[in-house]
Amino acid sequence: MKTKLKDNRIFRAIIIPLCICFCFLGQLIPPIDGLSSEAIGVLFIFLGTLILWLTIGIDWPSLLCLLSLGFINSFGFNKVISSSFGNSTFAFLLFTFICTYALSKTSLIRRIAISFINFKLARKNGYFFIFSFSARCTISGLSCGRPFAIKIFFTASAFVASAPIPYTVSVGKATISPFLIKLPA
Repeated sequence: MKTKLKDNRIFRAIIIPLCICFCFLGQLIPPIDGLSSEAIGVLFIFLGTLILWLTIGIDWPSLLCLLSLGFINSFGFNKVISSSFGNSTFAFLLFTFICTYALSKTSLIRRIAISFINFKLARKNGYFFIFSFSARCTISGLSCGRPFAIKIFFTASAFVASAPIPYTVSVGKATISPFLIKLPA
């Protein structure tokens, strides 16, 4: 059985302390070529957080980033907390992700994706399908938030990819599919 890299204990035991050292000890490096020690510290915080985001997860490495930014003299904890948690964007994203998670646990997203594909006008032509599909994803993104629209897009794309190609339309010698246009050679 193949294990994921995130679940490997040895990998985690090496990468987590290394990235934490990057985040907190980067500002102790002396200035290099016009970059102050604080700028180097911010670069190391970014590097350590990015590695943790890609290998471990997004939740606690993001908080580690905010904590380590608080130790930089130019920022301080008051400025970091007011710029991150005190911003209205944080509240918007928090509630958007909560709603998206709740909707993903129901069958609503699947039903909306199927309705995208079975729309009468979209079944007439490949171009109508692409236009309808894009318009509906845009409208759902405007009303419900981007994560919801992205989830619907990929769910509907999976349905189209697994469909037995009834959505392919031949126009002369060219074949038009919602995601592929083949022209004659």
